[in-house]
Amino acid sequence: MERFKGISPHRPLRDSPTEIRIVNLLPGAYGDPIECVLEHIDIDITQDYDALSYCWGEASITKTIRLDNKSYPVTTNLFDGLQRLRKPDGPRRLWIDSLCINQSDLVERSREIQKMSMIYKHASQVLIWLGDYLPWSEAAVQSVADYVAVVTHIRRKGGHIEDLVAHYGYTELWHKQKMLNEFLRQRQWFERCWVLQEVAVRWPRWAHSSDKNPDVLPIFWCGGIQISYFSLRLVLMFWKAMPLKYGSLKFLGTYPPAQQHLEICFGYDQQLRKGTVTMTQQLIGFLMAGAAHFKATDPRDQIYAVLGLLLGGTLPAHLLPDYRKSTRQVLIEFGKYLLEERMTMDGIQYRSGTSALALPSWVPDWKHNPAHTMILAQEASTRSFCRGEDGEWYLQADFLQFDVLEEDGLNATSDPRQDDPVEFVEEFLRSASAWLCEGTQKHRYTSAEDAKALIKELILKYDYTMNGTDGPCWHQLILDSAMPLTIGEVPKKIKTSSEDSFLVKPDTVKSMDIKTAVTEVWRSVARSIRDKSLFVGASGSVGVMEQKDLQPRCGDLVGTLRGTCCEMILRPCPDYGDGYYKVVGQCHRTFQAMFIRMDDLNVKHWGKGLS
Repeated sequence: MERFKGISPHRPLRDSPTEIRIVNLLPGAYGDPIECVLEHIDIDITQDYDALSYCWGEASITKTIRLDNKSYPVTTNLFDGLQRLRKPDGPRRLWIDSLCINQSDLVERSREIQKMSMIYKHASQVLIWLGDYLPWSEAAVQSVADYVAVVTHIRRKGGHIEDLVAHYGYTELWHKQKMLNEFLRQRQWFERCWVLQEVAVRWPRWAHSSDKNPDVLPIFWCGGIQISYFSLRLVLMFWKAMPLKYGSLKFLGTYPPAQQHLEICFGYDQQLRKGTVTMTQQLIGFLMAGAAHFKATDPRDQIYAVLGLLLGGTLPAHLLPDYRKSTRQVLIEFGKYLLEERMTMDGIQYRSGTSALALPSWVPDWKHNPAHTMILAQEASTRSFCRGEDGEWYLQADFLQFDVLEEDGLNATSDPRQDDPVEFVEEFLRSASAWLCEGTQKHRYTSAEDAKALIKELILKYDYTMNGTDGPCWHQLILDSAMPLTIGEVPKKIKTSSEDSFLVKPDTVKSMDIKTAVTEVWRSVARSIRDKSLFVGASGSVGVMEQKDLQPRCGDLVGTLRGTCCEMILRPCPDYGDGYYKVVGQCHRTFQAMFIRMDDLNVKHWGKGLS
């Protein structure tokens, strides 16, 4: 929108925490020119407006509307939404961030986004624009809406999963849920950071309502079709409660970002009820649940977008939204605050290791969603602190060394022409087995089959950790029952333990469902290991890097920092001096140090700094 800078129609807002602008979307038919008129209101007095939640889309591709009789650019997605949402016979009052905030005024922009949670909380309704039908047809979207409506009807009548299976049949239900997941996957709204608070702040109004009226929850719009958030929530809860006996239905699950939305709403509601969590605990919790899972065009927004979820306290002034600060400054300030206030180093795990911002290696950029592979009793790092030196920040912390890298260099890359994920895993296993059996100098394995079994166990456990669910899951069943089999082979004999006996019940899951589930596990493994590097430690352990495109080197250290929940690769930095390291990234090994407390080991090592 730079090319429109200087022609803003926005009159300045008063210095008031409750004054905002709203847009009057003038009436018209679909295809007519779009005209809007800005209005200043006080939300303590006026609540007769709807708040729009949407994705901006590609900012460089715009269409023009009339805003206070001036040409004004909006993204194509918003333009389509205004076409669908306007009324034919009267104005519609809306709060829309890109229109109601003067985007060219960084001071106003920083101030107004602090009001967003209040704006969405007090709106008459929140309208979620998912985009027009494309690439779907109207009939296909209507089919998804009808499925959601059927689940809602069954649940409101007191029905359970069994009633849903009886209504559709096993195969048809599988296809209906897969279609819903694909629909959600193609709607960018479910991946964006800013929409989290826009939904969550509406939740308590329904949760505490005496009449349990779901109409106060947001409404999804896709083209001209509406789906209530309440109804989608019922589908997600239905599927989360799917019993294991339904086999591949359970494995199909729900689209993870949509499920994560639900979890954040629950978390916000519980926090509102209890009110006992400190500001720092709230911040790290919502950053872990939100920033690392969802995307933002502006990296600063991955942090700023969750600040509206904080309750019962105030952050230090220097942490409040300020778009005059660089992304690097914002990330360092929040990383330092979380380390010093919480005294655990959970946040380090949320660094991707590939940032172009020249961040200190201990500062999270919130572009990586880690898995917790090791528990160190969440030890407080009482001797860890940040210190400034020559304009740079260093983190001093305890480090416990487990291993040293002795071999590196195998990367799970794939041929772009290789479309089949299962074929990719097969080829990777062959390459990894040969590398492990023949390429390592010190630790040789007796046969390629032994090497292959070790690699297979590593990547299955790694994928289970990265995508694990509570209780028994397909990954564990593969490890327990199908490990000796080739990829995709249907087990002829399955153990009948209490965890997996449902697999052989003829009235629940057929052998084809086992084959489908096994194949899906390997597809999941392919997604998890693609572009990841392997290494071998001096102890003989084999490991895989958790972040993509990170290359470990011989001589790197494997260990953990007091206050983290994972194993990490650290690289000595002789240019800085003895005792200085850089964090390379997280790893998973065939030998895992589980449930170790540093105090139990009488650790004396005191690092001079992580640069």
